[in-house]
Amino acid sequence: MYSASKTFVCTFSKALQEEYRAKEVIIQVLTPYAVSTAMTKYLNTNVITKTADEFVQESLNYVTIGGETCGCLAHEILAGFLSLIPAWAFYSGAFQRLLLTHYVAYLKLNTKVR
Repeated sequence: MYSASKTFVCTFSKALQEEYRAKEVIIQVLTPYAVSTAMTKYLNTNVITKTADEFVQESLNYVTIGGETCGCLAHEILAGFLSLIPAWAFYSGAFQRLLLTHYVAYLKLNTKVR
């Protein structure tokens, strides 16, 4: 449900951006990756995982860009890397199991709420 909601907001924001472009209204959607919050059980921070304050401060640099942005350089690089993986490979059962296994192990090591 979370993923579907995020996709809807992204698509809706892009549609609004097109509709209001002539009026010079900037409508931007942020699509971050890991941010250490209660929802992510306070993941330990690192180069990719930002605190909420760090993310907000860096994302303010992208306000005038419009459209879609990840909100910080590390997340933009991660998104670029992930976009290089062909969809047929990324969504394959084997790759998804591999991701899930590594993600669960990562969460066990890096969450502060246990």
